[in-house]
Amino acid sequence: MSRHLQTYIWSECVYTLENVKNGRWHLGSTGKYTNADGIWKDIMAVNRQKQTFFIQRLHFAFQIKRKQVRTATTARLSPEGWESLVDSSCLLMWVLDAMSKARTDDGADVLFTPDTLRAATQKVLEGDYNTEAEKFCMLKLADIKPQDLNLWTDHLGTAAPASLIKLGMEEVTKLDNESIQKQFESDVYKISLDLTAFLAHLAELQKCGRSKQMAKVCHLRAENKRGSSLVLDFMEVNSRHTHGLYKDADVLEDVKKAW
Repeated sequence: MSRHLQTYIWSECVYTLENVKNGRWHLGSTGKYTNADGIWKDIMAVNRQKQTFFIQRLHFAFQIKRKQVRTATTARLSPEGWESLVDSSCLLMWVLDAMSKARTDDGADVLFTPDTLRAATQKVLEGDYNTEAEKFCMLKLADIKPQDLNLWTDHLGTAAPASLIKLGMEEVTKLDNESIQKQFESDVYKISLDLTAFLAHLAELQKCGRSKQMAKVCHLRAENKRGSSLVLDFMEVNSRHTHGLYKDADVLEDVKKAW
């Protein structure tokens, strides 16, 4: 204020005696908002931060308006406009304060960087969100949240680039791990198939070995039986005096064993 009054004489400055005496911009004032308005009473309560923000907006708007009109009287705010600017300043400062405290879901980083907050504050000073703030002040929504205002959503996309990069890297790492896991599962599946095929091959080899051994045993038995049969036939033809002996089962078995 002192700098503004050093630049402009009283008759050319933004202040009027009526507006200065208006208690709406004084510390602790809530204006027309009462306990019946719920959260709005806290939003509209003037503190040092909101009061300073209001004065900054007041001076900035006056400097712009003063260049557009011939007299300072025209550039000044009416008492109604003064109170309306205080209300919108309190609401917008409430949103900016919430943005400065907002953090990511995991709480590891801020949601809005200092650069983003400075850019948002500059946009407010330039009057980008005046109309929206006045509309919300008029509606007085009982369940209002800072996220409902464009001031929040417009700067959310550029908020916390370091945090967004971190989240992106975590997502890439997660995808890499999933890819490694899938590759591992594929390798295990291939090894399982190869092991199954190898076991089947071993079983086939063992089966073939048993078959060959059985064939060999059967062949030996057949050869032995054929040899003993030839001996018996020869003895039946050429040794008739002992013919009866070869009809005895025990004798036949002894001959077979001997051969």
